[in-house]
Formats: sequence, structure tokens, C-alpha cells
Amino acid sequence: MGRSIGKRTRLDKEVKKTKKQLKTKRNIFKKFLIFILLLGTICCYSGLFLLYGPYSGFRDWYITTAMMTMSHKYLATWFYDEVTIEDCMYRNNIIEVLGTTDTSKIHFSVDDNKGPFENKYEEQVLKRSDKNNDYKIIRLQESRYTGYLVVIYDPSRVKTAVSSKIGSSGEYISEISKKNKSLVAINAGGFEDDNYSGSGGAPIGVTISSRKCYKWKRI
Repeated sequence: MGRSIGKRTRLDKEVKKTKKQLKTKRNIFKKFLIFILLLGTICCYSGLFLLYGPYSGFRDWYITTAMMTMSHKYLATWFYDEVTIEDCMYRNNIIEVLGTTDTSKIHFSVDDNKGPFENKYEEQVLKRSDKNNDYKIIRLQESRYTGYLVVIYDPSRVKTAVSSKIGSSGEYISEISKKNKSLVAINAGGFEDDNYSGSGGAPIGVTISSRKCYKWKRI
């Protein structure tokens, strides 16, 4: 009888220990699940605040970034209607200044590297690097944006390049640059993009490259 009671007592202890371990695991799982739910809720509300809140900086950045791509415009149309997208693109559009440039006033000489310079901006543009006499890239840092200014010291070397599939689809600027062995490449004109479904192969207006004239006509 004594042995039987002893075995039962040990068994009861093991059962209690197992139940305690299961309870501990359940509590850990519940805490983990609550944490995931809270994190998901915070991320959801944060995303909604950024997308639709009073601060327009993130919204403008998101729309303009998505709309400037060739195949990911849907990222903007998922969350915003056409009116909102057009308003954002209009507000963040660069307005071209009408007029002509007097190229006779543009002058570079070997003495430009010495100065004196009228201001720091003129010095940044005119002062050439000892390692690179072809071009210079100047970083622009402002409160709301970061940009780059490219100075080409021999304008006769500037050429216009187009997609090898022009008329049907566009190419990334990195691909066009590689094919043309470019030192510096910059995006140029726009392309037809009806309903945000353009492929980048139909340039707006007239494009001249390598003595060839490309003029896209809508069918």
C-alpha cells in the first residue's frame, strides 16, 4: 500500500508539473499574439496616417516616386484616385521657363580653375577636379530634397539617346547608358502614359537622336 501511494504521489506531481508547463506556454503564446496584434494595429494606423493624414510630404513622395516608374504606377493607384494623383503631380511638376539661352555668354577657360569666383556656387561649377576634367557632379542638399547638378565642360559631347525598343517599350536609363558607353546619363523627355499604363516607348513630341527624328503619333 505504501509503495502504491508513493507512485501515485509522484504521478500527481508530474501531472501538475506538465499542466504548469502547458499553462506557461499558453501564457507566452497569448502574450506573443497580443504583441503581434498591437504591432499590426500600430503599423496599420501609422500607414493610414502617412497615406491620408494632414502631412502631405510622405504622400507626395510616395505618389511621385510610384508615378515616375514605368511598371509600378499601380502602387499609387491602389490608394489614391486619379484626381489626387493628378493634383500631386501638378504641384510637384517642374515648370519649364520659356525663352532662349545666349550661348555666347557661356565661357570656360583654363583660368576658370584659379578664380577669383563671384560666389561659392560659381566656384563649385567652374572649379574642375584634378582627377576628372570631363564633368563634375555637385550634390545639392536642401531642407525638403536632395539633388545633383551635373556640369559638362565640353557641351559638344552631350548626346541624346533613346530606347532600342522605341515605339513599343522603354528601357531603364542604366541600360541606355550602358549601351551608349555614357559617363553621365540623365532622364530627358516624358512619354505617353494614358491611364498610367504607358510602356515608356512612345515619347511625347519630337525626339532627335543620332540624326534620326522620332515623332510618336497616336493611332
